Amino acid sequence: MSQFPVETGDIKSIADGVNYLLSGPGGLGQNFQGFSTYAQGYLTGNFRPPFADATLAELYVAPIDLGVSELLDPYTWKFNFDVTQTSVPFVPGQPVSVIGVSVPGGNYPNLSDLTVSGTKALTTEAISYSGVSVITVSGSGSGMTAEVILEATASEPYDLYTDNYNTSIYKISYGNGLYAAGDVLKILGTAIGGTSPANDLTFTVNAVSSDFDGDYSPIGVVQCTTDYVICRTDSAYSIPANGAGGKVLYYNTLREGSGSTLSTDANGKVLVNGAGDRVFLSSQLNSIISYIDASATNFRYTVQINRLKGFINNDPINPEYRFNPDATIAEKVYDFELTGSSSLANIETIFTAIIDNPDPGYYWYILEVQYKNMDWDGTGTVPAFQITTSEFAQRGLSAQVVKQ
Repeated sequence: MSQFPVETGDIKSIADGVNYLLSGPGGLGQNFQGFSTYAQGYLTGNFRPPFADATLAELYVAPIDLGVSELLDPYTWKFNFDVTQTSVPFVPGQPVSVIGVSVPGGNYPNLSDLTVSGTKALTTEAISYSGVSVITVSGSGSGMTAEVILEATASEPYDLYTDNYNTSIYKISYGNGLYAAGDVLKILGTAIGGTSPANDLTFTVNAVSSDFDGDYSPIGVVQCTTDYVICRTDSAYSIPANGAGGKVLYYNTLREGSGSTLSTDANGKVLVNGAGDRVFLSSQLNSIISYIDASATNFRYTVQINRLKGFINNDPINPEYRFNPDATIAEKVYDFELTGSSSLANIETIFTAIIDNPDPGYYWYILEVQYKNMDWDGTGTVPAFQITTSEFAQRGLSAQVVKQ
């Protein structure tokens, strides 16, 4: 580390000082990143930008009955509404939910219907594997592929996706649909950064269903009219025939205990080069939250500054930086008991003098929010109480990397 004043013969301090000067404002700790606006906007709930829009954006769409569901290609579904809607219900980017679509002749294990075993190899940084082949050890199913995301951890047991980000997160496609309870499947360790058999990922199918239930993330809706909605998925599907029945809906009021958040447009990306670097953060959010059908509902509104860490995926077709949640840096929680349908007056949240000291890497700081029904345990149908819109006024986030 350089020091001041520089002493005669202290070549390292002189070299560090000259390097900082030559690196420009960023090297002197004047590299600001962020976003700020006072223009009216509405939270979209999208998993990808735009996170806020100048036009009205609904955060809740009640379940809509479906007619025929068609797989246009392995990654694209067209869900036809049973009845023409009076207005276009969804906008591009929304991660809608689809429940109860019956697919004739199909037997599909959901992610929650699998039991995982095996031990991952040591990974020094997060890495994503897409389209990984799944080998059938026993059973008639074939053609399944998976997405595996390994966190930067020591050699630890594989895990399933939950609300938190664990040792591994993977999503599956459904292959030919000929799966049954008791089938044993495997991903070779050599396909996910390890060796075989030491790092093979083995899972057992506990149950199957002929119904398709899916949450579309992170891509979601790509087109919507009053007659249908087209969705892109992040896993490939293969079905023997068109589906029928079921419902499509969209909601952002989560159950108690959920860790999911919604991103606002207040964000900034920074590069941390050294272990002594500090990131100084400040942020503000003014919002008006509208809701419906509350009946003495305990509602929790949370505002967070979250840090995501970037990493390069290994997809040769679509290489890109991806970001995994890394840490919550600041948080404010507001609790309300609500009745009826109304709006919460302007809620102002201000974060100042926040100091973060992450390891060297590429980071994305985002101001995010959560809406939780603290009386809902996640079982049964979606409750009537829902957050419908979130209107923004002044909002922003600034991130400054300061070298030490």
